[in-house]
Amino acid sequence: MATRKTTIKTKDINAKANKGKKTTGELQRFYISEKWDGKNKDVIYFNFKMANSKNGKRFDEFLDAVKEFITVSQTTNKKTRVWFHRDGAYRGSVDITKAEVIVRQLESTRIDNEKVITYLEENKLVDKPEPKETKTKKEIIEEMPIFANEEFEDKDVMVEVIKPENQEETQFVVVKDPSATTMIQNKQSKDKASVTFWVLISILICLVILNIVLIVLGVTNKI
Repeated sequence: MATRKTTIKTKDINAKANKGKKTTGELQRFYISEKWDGKNKDVIYFNFKMANSKNGKRFDEFLDAVKEFITVSQTTNKKTRVWFHRDGAYRGSVDITKAEVIVRQLESTRIDNEKVITYLEENKLVDKPEPKETKTKKEIIEEMPIFANEEFEDKDVMVEVIKPENQEETQFVVVKDPSATTMIQNKQSKDKASVTFWVLISILICLVILNIVLIVLGVTNKI
């Protein structure tokens, strides 16, 4: 029986992703963040900086910040990527090739600084991770054993599929909930204990019957 349980931290995922994007070195990350001026709340600017750097560079125009990313990327032999940040969240990222596409687009189409990052999102000019496919509660319940369906159909649970090696058919589903897992395992143990009990009883009955037969045969021979 084969199963795999894996816990992966976000930093490990990022490290693995970066490893696959190396050229002559690790991926260099940059950020362009929309900021509001501390003195004049009606004025926004864009802060450009490299990841893990405390020093950033201010640009009044988003287009100039993107051009700065391109200039910096051209001076390094490492692969580069810039992430756009607005309203407390990342709105996508691009490499140098797509950054050049953005520059050409913004030079031909004038977009206000307040709307430019939203414009990039709406026109799919930035890369975003594909949403992960998640199973519905109904699909989870249907994959669970019958006894689990009855006991946990009202629970919002996560499941882990266990399959025999070299077989496609699902054999067991373990509920990733401490109490639920214990209950399932206990029920499996009880089922095994019940089978063992009845097997022993059957053997005992057979021995008793055999003993009675032997006694009867012994009495008959004496007569």
